[in-house]
Amino acid sequence: MCRISPRTAAVLPRRGRALRKRMKINSTTFVLNAASLKIPGTVSAMSPPAANQGLAIEAEADRCYRSGDVRRALVLAREALYHLGEAGDRAGVARCVQTIGFLQFQLSDIPGALVAYGQALRLYQRDGDRKGEMVAHSRLAEAYQHTGDHAEALACLYKALTIAKGEGHLASVGVLLNNIGVSHGERGDGSAALTCYARALRIRRELGDLDGEAATLHNIGAAHVELGRYHEALAALERARSLRRAAGDTLGLARTLLWLGILQTQLQQAEAATACYDEAWRLAAQGPLDSPGDEAAALHNLGIAALARGQAARALRLLEQSAQILIRAGMCGALAKIFHQMALAHQMLEQVPQALYNWARAKAIYEKLGDRAALAATLLSIGATLSQQGQLAQAGQFLAKALRHQEALGDTLGQQQTRVLLLRLREMQDQSAGT
Repeated sequence: MCRISPRTAAVLPRRGRALRKRMKINSTTFVLNAASLKIPGTVSAMSPPAANQGLAIEAEADRCYRSGDVRRALVLAREALYHLGEAGDRAGVARCVQTIGFLQFQLSDIPGALVAYGQALRLYQRDGDRKGEMVAHSRLAEAYQHTGDHAEALACLYKALTIAKGEGHLASVGVLLNNIGVSHGERGDGSAALTCYARALRIRRELGDLDGEAATLHNIGAAHVELGRYHEALAALERARSLRRAAGDTLGLARTLLWLGILQTQLQQAEAATACYDEAWRLAAQGPLDSPGDEAAALHNLGIAALARGQAARALRLLEQSAQILIRAGMCGALAKIFHQMALAHQMLEQVPQALYNWARAKAIYEKLGDRAALAATLLSIGATLSQQGQLAQAGQFLAKALRHQEALGDTLGQQQTRVLLLRLREMQDQSAGT
């Protein structure tokens, strides 16, 4: 960590109360304009030396991030913060603190990201920077969304939405309504999600934002799939597919095709589902691999497509490659999902020890993040698998832990599923004791 000088400390607000550890996890369809670290502005000849140095280091941090070296980018961002603080560059300090939060988020340090985003928010509020405040609220929402704390995410998003409306940022209003829809969907309120998506879609069409329209249509389709409204889902996903194909959005198109494959499977259209999976496979294989994140995403999509086609061994190879890229780049946020899918592939191959090992790896990440919803699902998978293997005592322990998390979260459907498994487990134990 960089040394914080007294002058920098005067610019930064105090950390305040410790963060509440309500770490749950995410939605992959959450879209923000927060992904870019590109440094605004250029170094001016009139800037003081410390500011010049800080901006130059900030630009180098951006280059490191784009090349996949997230840890080095974080070190440089902290160094840039020191120099910008020395120069008394209040706007630069706020921007740099927010960049630090983004990099911590990429490294799965969600508590650290929340602290940094909170600091950036207070700095923007102090300086009356409404646009910066709006973005800080959005980034806080993204972090809370990835912890599964959808109530906090929604609160932040609605604050950002109020600012966007007040400032007349119509494009931001569209983005935020889309993200509010995602949060409602993650909370199980599909009707509220679809209402927000419809409002976002109208704005994005009005602005001619075809990429945004495609993203929102994708979300609408996914929401209808989850609600069992398959024909409505088909219309939305097919429109999203057309827009993404026209825009040349290779990875986005691959993701939409995967959802279309899932949908066609539900509609018992095996030939159409296979065609979607095949095209998704080809697109992910030729996707834009100009960054480690893109390469990992392409391999991840290939792995999902292989699983959908029943090619478990191939899926394992692809998912492992994706995981290794993320580990090398320090971008560990998606690893738990990859480990979960690797466990499913091992299960398909009847390789139970390897499946349990990968679920244990996913479990460790969810415990680190405090992601109770994903942790409960993982514990449930472990418990069910152990039960099938006749390891009844251990299975009962995992299922009981899953149930406690589900009760704390108010997950009624999950509780019902777990209680059914526990009831069957007790019946098996009684039968075993009676023989």
